[in-house]
Amino acid sequence: MKRILIFIFLLISISITSSTVSALQLENLKLNGFFDLQYQWAYSNNSHGDTQGSFEQHHFNILLEMPVNNRISVKGHIEFEHSPKICGDCTPPAGSGDVNIEWAYFEYLVNNNSRLRGGAMLTPFGLYNEIHDATPTYVFTRIPWGIYRPDLVGGTAMFPKFSTGLALLGEYFPESDFDLNYTFYIANGENDTKNEAELDENNNKAVGGRIMMSPIYGLSVGGSFYNGEKGVSKASHSTWAGSLEYLRPPFHIQAEYASSNLSKVNEISWYGEVSYLLKKATPYIRYAKLDPDNKKPNDEWSALIYGFAYKFQPNVILKIENRMNTGSSNNIVIPDNFNEAAASIAIAF
Repeated sequence: MKRILIFIFLLISISITSSTVSALQLENLKLNGFFDLQYQWAYSNNSHGDTQGSFEQHHFNILLEMPVNNRISVKGHIEFEHSPKICGDCTPPAGSGDVNIEWAYFEYLVNNNSRLRGGAMLTPFGLYNEIHDATPTYVFTRIPWGIYRPDLVGGTAMFPKFSTGLALLGEYFPESDFDLNYTFYIANGENDTKNEAELDENNNKAVGGRIMMSPIYGLSVGGSFYNGEKGVSKASHSTWAGSLEYLRPPFHIQAEYASSNLSKVNEISWYGEVSYLLKKATPYIRYAKLDPDNKKPNDEWSALIYGFAYKFQPNVILKIENRMNTGSSNNIVIPDNFNEAAASIAIAF
């Protein structure tokens, strides 16, 4: 069935692109991006976090969009993370920075409410993955690690951050207050070592999607799912998440619950966060929890994060926060507790 879906997607893609491509107009090129500088310091007396305190030039990202004609556009996102250095006479050590293609795809406008996307993309999952690194778009300095980076706090990735394949996405806006947006995709899935944008390590293709509904103004609820096989081991991997967002200034509330099953290991994570807009300042708080294996005792991680963001200008945001991490004795990354402070400036351009 998955192979049939692939061929259908490819036939549609070939037919629509071959019939509508025209000469490019460089003046139509759209270019923007974002930058952030962070400082963090683990001030509790243990071996976790950055106990020395360090500045980190985390992101310098360039986003491009080139309309080919009135229906087709090509989009790209280049990330320079941790200020990478390129030189001919040095051996890059671990942590020397990264240059990544966050996404590179075409989009075809099927009609006013739906698009076909093909290429490498950030996996449409939950509220945060598609804005994973875009720090000017959210008030916290980090996304919720329990769901989106569990590998950093003792867990295993719940889904691939990136997916290469084909996706159908769109919106539905009837005359009532109800509206809906959706994304369904078929992709290579998770590889063990190779780049998912280049080759698949098994003949299985991953499928997934996300549906978000807004039954009343300001409230969005929905869910995401992912199903595939991981790398050469072909270990089955399925994940689902429920999401809730309430955005009605001055309140902004988000909460998500996710459950992942990989090789019979069930991993669970959830978080809730609240922010409150006071003119240019936005205080915020988040509580997050991860259970890497719900059959294994004393392996949980949790964090209480609170701080505030101050918007100097519409595109310039200062963030200051405190993070109280709690680790259990069997957690493989954080087996005890530690606190850290962080500050950042994020600029969109």
